[in-house]
Amino acid sequence: MDTQMTIGAFARRTGLSASALRFYDRRGLLSPARVDPTTGYRHYDATQIEIGELIRALRLLDVPLAEIAIAVTASAADRRTLVAAHLDRLDAHAARVRTHARRLRVLDPEDTTMTTTTSTDELATALRQVLPAASTDPEQPHLMTVRVAAEDDALRLVATDRHRLALRDLPTDGATGAAVVVSAAILTSWATQLDDRSDTEVVARLDGDGWHVEGPDVDLTAAALPVEFPDHRAVLETRGDAAELVVDRASMLEALDNVGIEATVQRSDGDGAVLAGDGVARPLTTVGEVQEFPAVILDVRYMREAIERAVGPEVVLEITGPLEPVLFRSADDGTYLSLVMPIAP
Repeated sequence: MDTQMTIGAFARRTGLSASALRFYDRRGLLSPARVDPTTGYRHYDATQIEIGELIRALRLLDVPLAEIAIAVTASAADRRTLVAAHLDRLDAHAARVRTHARRLRVLDPEDTTMTTTTSTDELATALRQVLPAASTDPEQPHLMTVRVAAEDDALRLVATDRHRLALRDLPTDGATGAAVVVSAAILTSWATQLDDRSDTEVVARLDGDGWHVEGPDVDLTAAALPVEFPDHRAVLETRGDAAELVVDRASMLEALDNVGIEATVQRSDGDGAVLAGDGVARPLTTVGEVQEFPAVILDVRYMREAIERAVGPEVVLEITGPLEPVLFRSADDGTYLSLVMPIAP
C-alpha cells in the first residue's frame, strides 16, 4: 500500500508548515522520501511522521537546529539528556531576563510595555470567546472594540455592547500597567488568520501603540484607538451577593431550544430550577443544592453564546436580582466569564 503523501498532507499530519519542511530539507534535517523529477513535488513517507513531530516539539522548545540534528538520530536516553540540558539553559536565561526586567522597571517606572508568550490556538480561542460581545452598532464606535490590558496577573480581553460583557484572561508573568483599546474588526480578522495556521508559540506584546503578536509566519498588529472604554471593573466590583446555580452545560443548551427569544430562569416547584419560555418550562439538570434565587428574564441568544463559550461540563450562573446582570462562568475554569443584562419583567 502506498504510504507516501504530499508535502501539504505531511504538513497537516506533523503540524509543520510547508515552508518549514522545505527549510528542514535544505538543512538536511528532514528530506522527502521522494521528489518527482518532472514536477519537483515533494513526497513524504508515513514513517517520517514521528521525526516531523519530534522536530516540531523541539522547535517549540527553541532547541537550536544543530542540536535537533543530533536529536533525530540519538537514542531516547540521549535525547532526554539533550532536552534536559537545553531546559536548564532556558531556565538560566529566563532568570537573567527577569533580573534585567526588574532593573528596567526600577529605572523607568512609567514603562507600560508587557510581553507574554501564548499559542495561536489559545489566542484564537480567547478571541472567539470575547468578540461576539463587541458592539456592531456604528453609532457606538467606542464599543466596536476590545480592551486589552495587563491586570490581575493576566492579559485580559474585554468586550461589551452594554447588553452583555465577555472577559477572557490569558496567563502572563504577572506584569501590569499596559492597556489599550483596539478594533474588534481587526481582531476578528486575526482569529480567521490564526485558525488557518498550525498551533505554534507566539509572543504577544502590549505597548502604547497597540497590541502586537509575532511568531513563525505570524505578524499581527492592532493599533491603539483613542476611545474611552466603559469601566467594566466597576460593574464586576459592585455586584452584590449572588446565588450560584450550577447547571449541566449540555442540558442547559438543550433547554434553550424552542423557548422563544426570551426565557426566564427560575426555581421549580420542587428543589430544582427550570427555564421557562413560550408557554413551556423545561427542567434544568443542576449540580448540588439549588439555592434560593430570584427569577430573571434573559435574551436566549446571549445566554447561548455565554454557555457555548464556557469551558467544561458545568456552567455557573451567578444571579443577584431580577434587574442585575447575570454572570456566566465555568465551574472550574476562571479564565472566562460573561455578563448578560436581564430583561425587565
